[in-house]
Amino acid sequence: IGYFVDGCDNPVGSAADTITHHGSFYTNSATHTAHESVKGSQPTGMVTLDYECESQVTKLPISKTMTVLSDGNGWKASFDDATFTDNMIVGQWLRFNAGDGNDIYRQISYFDLSDDTVTFVSVAPASSFGRSYSDVEFGTYHSDWSNTDSTVSGVSSICKAQRVHTTLPIDVASHDISTLSESDWRDKLGALYVIDSTGMTVSRDLVSDLSTHIGFEWKITFAHQPGLANLMQCSTLSGLNACTVATLQESSMISGSFQLSTTWPHEYEIEVPGLFQTGNLPCNVGIQRLKEAMEGVLESGIDKVFGDVVIVRLPYVPTSHLRWSGGYTWTITFTSRGGNIPQMGHDDTNISGTNAVLAVSDENSGPNDTASGIANYNSF
Repeated sequence: IGYFVDGCDNPVGSAADTITHHGSFYTNSATHTAHESVKGSQPTGMVTLDYECESQVTKLPISKTMTVLSDGNGWKASFDDATFTDNMIVGQWLRFNAGDGNDIYRQISYFDLSDDTVTFVSVAPASSFGRSYSDVEFGTYHSDWSNTDSTVSGVSSICKAQRVHTTLPIDVASHDISTLSESDWRDKLGALYVIDSTGMTVSRDLVSDLSTHIGFEWKITFAHQPGLANLMQCSTLSGLNACTVATLQESSMISGSFQLSTTWPHEYEIEVPGLFQTGNLPCNVGIQRLKEAMEGVLESGIDKVFGDVVIVRLPYVPTSHLRWSGGYTWTITFTSRGGNIPQMGHDDTNISGTNAVLAVSDENSGPNDTASGIANYNSF
């Protein structure tokens, strides 16, 4: 709704009133002529919001497909997009869906850039052999971040059954008082089982440019949702409204890789022990892959420099944080290497994230826990 001060000049002001009557208005002296160029209208009707369970994924481009290879007995799949596998990481998960609502998740054990194929840790369902899929993505999943459902994939049981959750219809025009509208949006979103409503805030404001649009915008903050929140989708069910969603600030997530190192053999066997490192390990590396990486570091192809290890991984949320953002603690027990195990070193130069660091704590096993005569333990 705009008013003009002189004929058809550009409007110098706009308004959307706070009562139920909306209409055009004009101002200035009686000698000026006002023209209504476009009749204003307020948004009406109902919308819904779709919330997709938390993940950080790369989606297969539209018009491209993945085929589960029959001659690979369901262990392999190929892609007709030559670049899709370029950024894959062993240990990530692949999700594919035939459009029947049944999401299939398989962990990546190997991928081949030369022929654009991927090998799974476990065989795909027999019903998928030879079948092509266009709804495909790979990455990490965060809905079961705390391992409540004991899912290796990171997908909670409810998100495995239903990945996208839709709100009840929301009336965009029924509440003239902003607090009532905010409460309605908050209640409808908070009613979704996958959302922690205790950490959600909603505010409503007029659209930023009332000279081109009339209506409101709702800003929603998820303070307790784990991992990376996906962009919600908005659908118009009825009435006159253009409903769109944009991300103002992405969830913060730790990313990148690190290395662990140790010396071998013990200092009482050789004057200067050698330094040995693992390869690059994803920042969320799982128990089995970390175990294989450490036990696979050999001296002269024979001796395991780390020895045999038992590993426990737990999610880590700093006490000052409201949500999980990709942190873990790994507790490593050395079961075969004898003597005083030297404190492990680490390289976290490839770790990214807000104030993200990797630290190694080494148990203090007593007065003889030394290296070169210096105390060799650490706590964090």
